Amino acid sequence: MEALSNRRRLDEANEDEVKITLDEGEKEQTLLLLDDVAARFRSAEQPEFLAEATVLAHELPRRVRRTLNDYRLFEPSAAVCVISGYPIDEERIGPTPAHWKERQRSCKPVREEMLLVLLGYAPYCRLDPYFMDPPEDPAAREAFDKLIRLIDSQIGDLMLDVGEICFIDNFKAVHGRRPFKARYDGTDRWLKRINITRDLRRSRTARPAPEARQLA
Repeated sequence: MEALSNRRRLDEANEDEVKITLDEGEKEQTLLLLDDVAARFRSAEQPEFLAEATVLAHELPRRVRRTLNDYRLFEPSAAVCVISGYPIDEERIGPTPAHWKERQRSCKPVREEMLLVLLGYAPYCRLDPYFMDPPEDPAAREAFDKLIRLIDSQIGDLMLDVGEICFIDNFKAVHGRRPFKARYDGTDRWLKRINITRDLRRSRTARPAPEARQLA
């Protein structure tokens, strides 16, 4: 019943945006969490921080987590979700650089970057060299080629035995199959595919409701 109530609340909200404003208790809870995180990690890109971010996010105010969860799950007509009221320390962050060349080497708004990660932003690197135009900048091209060579050097064979099931995370691995000559004797390779995803929006048009998991 609570899930249906949350969905109705989102449907009845302003059709342009879903918005909540942090109260004083929520502000204090968020700032205390960021104090702890910033003391433990040096940047929002640090692998140790990213590995723990999902767990740390459970310490955000419950109303914030519920709003974001319901927004992702029920997909209301509003295309924007706003979390308002986070206190900005202008003195700590300092002025915006007049030019990108003047940017600070140490990122002053690191706490805000960490908050974005905790709220659900998750960076990934996507690479498909066969469908990408190589960079024109020589240094960028060299870095690009080096990354491809590094990935290619890690490719190996995985032989499956009868009764084995292999799950592949496409965000962590590249994969393919070697060609073979069919014998047509009933023992040839036969592929049956099942896709597992954490991004439900890609299949939304094939599901009867946002919370449904079975494709129609």
